[in-house]
Order: sequence, then structure tokens, then C-alpha cells
Amino acid sequence: GDVYKRQGEGDNERANSILGSSTALLIALAVVATAVFQIWKEPLLLAFGATENTIGYASDYLSIYLWGSISVLLALGLNSFVTAQGFSTFALDPLFIFVFDMGVRGAALATIIAQTASAVWVVCFLTGKRSLLRIRRKYLRLKKEVLGPIVALGVSPFIMQSTESLVSISFNSSLRTYGGDTAVGAMTICSSVM
Repeated sequence: GDVYKRQGEGDNERANSILGSSTALLIALAVVATAVFQIWKEPLLLAFGATENTIGYASDYLSIYLWGSISVLLALGLNSFVTAQGFSTFALDPLFIFVFDMGVRGAALATIIAQTASAVWVVCFLTGKRSLLRIRRKYLRLKKEVLGPIVALGVSPFIMQSTESLVSISFNSSLRTYGGDTAVGAMTICSSVM
């Protein structure tokens, strides 16, 4: 919100500072999330609906996917800075799963390749000449006066995503109890399609 206002006011210094702080925060959050999920991967997967029959697949997928956390956060988090400037993507999964015969690990690898490509594109755009806002080394700092509004603006979508995740966890737990692995798998497919 504030970045749009600052850009509209012609205060590119402040807008670039917001972009730099946002980028630094995304990188820090990605590192923390990767570490937390690597440490408590299996208990979290079991809490989210994995069973003894599926924990191996879920763990294999997450082990690879977590290394792409920084790409996912950068791609999703920085994309709004591209959109804010008025600039408004090939299914790799089947290739890695079936052609390369990598199974669930292939699906994870395909996901992080796609997210990395997206993150590279967004970062290249935001460091390039077409962008009015640019990621610059001097702004890649966590500044308290900039982070407050960023966090305040992000709390609402975070709560919405968190409650959606809690609903998914509840669905998976109920489906695991009453329908088994097949029901959890079917719900996962439905969620992906949606």
C-alpha cells in the first residue's frame, strides 16, 4: 500500500527502501521457514494429515520443496512490486514424474524449478532498467520504520491464508480418520484443481 503511495508521490527513494526492506524480509522469512520445517518436518506432516502410509512420500516431497522456499517467497512476495508499476507462465510435473521416473521427488523438483524461474524473472525485472522501483544493495536492510507498515499490511492476508490452512488441516484429519489415504489424496487433487 505505502509503496504505491510513495511511487505516486514521486518519492522513489522511499519506494525503493520499501522494496529493499521487503526483499530482505522475504529472504529472512524463507531461511527461517526452511530451517523450521526441516527440523520438524515429520511431526508437522503428520499433523497436517500424512499417515504412516504417506509420510515417506510427503517427506520426500517436502525435503526437496523446502530448498525452493526462497524462490517461492521471492516470486510471490515481489510480484506485487511488478504489478504496482503497471506490468501485468508449462506443466513440468508430468515430465519429471513420468518421463524422468522421479515420482513425488520429481513433482517437488518441478515445482521449485518453476518457482525459481519465476523468482529469477521477478528479481531480474526489479533490478533492470524497465522497472521504476529497483532492488538495490543499499536498501537490502531491515529498517524498523519501514517494516512496521509492511507487517501491518501483510497481517490480514497472513491470517486469511493461515485460517485456510487450518481448514485444510481439519479436512485432512477428518478424511484420514474416516476415508483413509485415498480420501486425503482425492482432496489434495481437488485442492490443486481449485
